Order: sequence, then C-alpha cells, then structure tokens
Amino acid sequence: MKLASLSRNLIPSVFMMLLGSILLIPSAGKIYAFYTFRNNTVAVYGTVDKTPPAGGAGFGGRPLIRYEDREGNVHVFKSRDKTHFFVAPRKGERIKVLYLKSDPRTAMVDSRLHHIIIPLLFIAVGAAAIYWSLKNIWSEITAH
Repeated sequence: MKLASLSRNLIPSVFMMLLGSILLIPSAGKIYAFYTFRNNTVAVYGTVDKTPPAGGAGFGGRPLIRYEDREGNVHVFKSRDKTHFFVAPRKGERIKVLYLKSDPRTAMVDSRLHHIIIPLLFIAVGAAAIYWSLKNIWSEITAH
C-alpha cells in the first residue's frame, strides 16, 4: 500500500522536475551564449533600414538594421529579436548593435530584455519547479 502511495505522488513530482529542467537549462544556455558572444564583439549604433510590414504577427517588429563596422564597411541584417514590443520601429531610428570582432557580418541587436531578463524569468520558474518537486519527493521518501 505504501509503495502505491509513493509512486502516485512520485510521478507528478518527477514530471515537474523534468518540466523545470526544460525551462532552466535552455534559458541558462541562452544567457551563457549571449555573454560569450558579447565578450567578443564591438558595439556600434546602427539604424533601422526597413521596418516590418504593419499588422504582422504580434506587437512590435523585427526590422532590417544597417550598421557600419570600424573599417567603414556597411552591413545589413534582420533582427532576430523584437526591438520594440508595442510600437513599430521607425525607419532611421538608432539601435545598438553588437558584431563579432573577427566577423563583422555576424551581428545582433543588444537587447538585454531578450537575452537576459526573459531567460532569468524562465530560470526562476524552472528552479522553483525543481525545488518544489525535490522537496515533495524528499518528504514522500522520509514519510514512508
């Protein structure tokens, strides 16, 4: 009888621990990748070259951004992260861009919201899920 009770409470706890890991591990990887990238970059200001069409999926937009490297070469890339959430970016607007020192064509928008704050929120939720599931598992094991 005790074994059935233990397995009935253990399965949801293990599931929550796996769910917490799914939230925690990729988010920590995203923060690590951002800091690794950021440590090998040059920061410049670029301008919005072309804005996304109005009425796209979601608020804000992922504009085409033009920037100039230290040698004076002009590069253009489409932002993978939304630069604005509730308003569309305007053509000519200045945006901070990070590009690799070794390859100026590899660039990203310096968006701490996308690369640090949102992953930290997922890490917090994932860590809480893991903590509570481990606490539940421990209390079930010690109770029986």
